[in-house]
Amino acid sequence: MELKDINTRVPSVAARYDSRAHSVERIDSISQPAAYISEKKQNPLEAVYTTFENFMKENSDKFFIIAKGVLSLGYIAYFICALTYHFGDEGSLRLLGCTILAAWIFGWKVFSFTDFYPKWIGFIHTVYIEYCKGKRRLLVRWFLYIAMTLFMVVYIIVFVAMKTPGNLRSLLGLFIFPLLLFLYSNNRRLVNWHTIFWAMALQFIMALLVLKTPWGASIIVWCGERLEEFVANGEAGSVFIFGEKYTDHEFVFGSMAKVFTFIVGMSVLNYLGVVKYIVETFGRALAFFLVISPPEGINAVGNIFLHVPESAMLVQEYLPEMTPSQLFVTYAGGLSTVGGVALVIFMSSGVPAAPLVAASAMSAPAALAAAKLAFPSYDEEEIPKPCDDGENKPSAKASFLRHPHSLMDAIIVGISQSVAIVVQAVAYIMTFVIILSFVNKTLIWFGDRVGVQNMTIEFLFSYVFFPLAYIMGARAEDCLFIGELLGIRTFSLAVVAYPKLGPIIQNGLKFRQYVAEGVNNTWTKVGNDIFLDNLNHTLVGGIMEEKSEIIATYALCGSASFAVSGFIIGSFEVIVPYRIREITAHMPRAMVVGTVASYLTACFAGLLFEGDI
Repeated sequence: MELKDINTRVPSVAARYDSRAHSVERIDSISQPAAYISEKKQNPLEAVYTTFENFMKENSDKFFIIAKGVLSLGYIAYFICALTYHFGDEGSLRLLGCTILAAWIFGWKVFSFTDFYPKWIGFIHTVYIEYCKGKRRLLVRWFLYIAMTLFMVVYIIVFVAMKTPGNLRSLLGLFIFPLLLFLYSNNRRLVNWHTIFWAMALQFIMALLVLKTPWGASIIVWCGERLEEFVANGEAGSVFIFGEKYTDHEFVFGSMAKVFTFIVGMSVLNYLGVVKYIVETFGRALAFFLVISPPEGINAVGNIFLHVPESAMLVQEYLPEMTPSQLFVTYAGGLSTVGGVALVIFMSSGVPAAPLVAASAMSAPAALAAAKLAFPSYDEEEIPKPCDDGENKPSAKASFLRHPHSLMDAIIVGISQSVAIVVQAVAYIMTFVIILSFVNKTLIWFGDRVGVQNMTIEFLFSYVFFPLAYIMGARAEDCLFIGELLGIRTFSLAVVAYPKLGPIIQNGLKFRQYVAEGVNNTWTKVGNDIFLDNLNHTLVGGIMEEKSEIIATYALCGSASFAVSGFIIGSFEVIVPYRIREITAHMPRAMVVGTVASYLTACFAGLLFEGDI
């Protein structure tokens, strides 16, 4: 084989030519042949593409701003046309409200990047410093204490005691339940009574707005209807996967689909910043007003519409540095409300969304008061740190807890979250329903041995929880049944108790309608059942007083149960695994807090009841 050296303009480059094959060039890693470079420059298509690519990279920010401007102008044109075409109905008001909210969020974000934002923060800080000077803060505080106390006392005397004196029994619950929590507190000397007073006062104000004002009730009903509309989209997914004939298992399949719909929707809204902005804004304001940490306030607001795993995501960056009392608020507050997944599951069981949303909104401040009574904070409280034994180190953030980086990524994250949460929820619900069935059969067997028929856990709970239902304001004749429902909620899930309450509420509606239609419409009570003589119809299970129905509905609107507690422990084991022993140790106290918070909400509902709630 003959080799010939080929001279090039670059001395460091050598090439060899094989006479029996094609020519081969070996280009040095440091420099390129001039002929090769000139050949690339002579390609016009590559030159145009390179120039265009560089231009787009250099001006990508400008194009993005232009695109957003064009989209904004297009939406403004659509908005004007929509309001001009039709204004005054619910849809137009919804469009107007959402547009104002979006404009406010966008405007505030723009404002935060301007030079005026630091000046605004400085002004607020100056005002606060002036407020704290001397005795001003103390005088303002005591003035507000006295004014709020007088307002509550006068309102209860004028609008409750003089109109419906029977409702005053609910005041027993409003005093006894906090007292029991105070006695159960792990450090009674450190209770911050400022936080307790204003949290209870805030719950009273929210109860007035929700239960006694037409516009407050309208807002709650509107939110409930919009939520029902949104999660109803899950039916399309259920039909597509399981077919039209899935009605025999509609609760299971329908609930799964609705949970997927809700969580994916929340993930998208979280990516867009809507949920986080609203919750953080109101949460920080609540924290300042109640003198608690910002993460506690954010979590309290988040629990109105979100359950523990979802609301914990809003404060996940704070969780590792939270003190035990602050972390306690996050999961105890979740046991006090029925937001998020619990809200969707309860709706799937047939409970209207409006009372659930109202109960969650009213229970949020009650949860703070109850948590701070049972587990008060203090300045020297230490933050547990992970051990170096290789077992309790904080693990990497789970994939379903990460913040999405795009709209499609938000959908994928939502799907991952849905799968994890649905699997846990189904497992815990199924397990505790099985346990409830086993315990009932065991108790019945033991009861039969001594001649006691049908001695179920519901039967025992009806007597255990009887006094609690009574001090909430329920009629004495209804307290046994309500106590049974409260026991079922505590042992298993409220979703197991609500199907027992629903038929009784429907019986009450039919009975009151039957009586109102004529004075000759007689009825006969047969055991617990009521026979409507003129209709020849039996109301199986009988009826409750309307106020008792309301009290039972609000008292059950909570998640404090053994099943949900296990679900919460499993969720936090993913987020802060090295603190799971601490959370498990305090979970019984959290269950008491969550139970009392929902009972306080029921007390306010009973106190303000006038037949139109």
